[in-house]
Amino acid sequence: MLWLGHPVVRWCAVAMLSGGMMCAVAALRTPRRDPELGDPYLGGPEVEAGHVVMLAAMLLMVGAPTLDLQSWWRGLFTMVAAFYAVRLWHHARDATSGRTGATVRAGAAGYHLVAALAMLCATVGQDHHGHAHGAAARPTGSDMPWPWLAWLLTGLFLAGALFAAVVFVTGRVPGSDERAHGPIRTALVAHLVMDLAMVPMLWSTAARRG
Repeated sequence: MLWLGHPVVRWCAVAMLSGGMMCAVAALRTPRRDPELGDPYLGGPEVEAGHVVMLAAMLLMVGAPTLDLQSWWRGLFTMVAAFYAVRLWHHARDATSGRTGATVRAGAAGYHLVAALAMLCATVGQDHHGHAHGAAARPTGSDMPWPWLAWLLTGLFLAGALFAAVVFVTGRVPGSDERAHGPIRTALVAHLVMDLAMVPMLWSTAARRG
């Protein structure tokens, strides 16, 4: 990715991802106020574990760009996507039966399923060494089939990051009387960093394919 070519930019990204991952770990260890209720940004262990995995993977991509781990990323993001697909099905089934908080949990699982698939699309078929050194990517296999899909996903995660930032700054969830208390703010940071880190990755993919 061209944006990693400057050392200052790369190490700022490393610092941001490290902070986000620490917040994700802290949120993962935070007890839920009510296990049956679904907070949009404190979605329980399955959501925060996903943040830890995704942020750790992106941190390794950015912090050690010379490592060629493309096959590992394909396997990792495929497994994460499969996990969230199963959880989405499970929560959707609970939602149809009227279980409390299931709709929110289904939404969180769906969002993170899209995130895992987006990361899979952004990494499949790319030459990691070319990205690390700012050179043009050399396709080695399949790639995101439609440029508009990469742009659409870029917009989606940019909007998600903006929404998370608004909730963090205002301390209030739009359309709700609920205040964003401490644990939610911690989880918000992890969510915000994940979205922000995905934007330039998808942007690079969209620009290359477009």
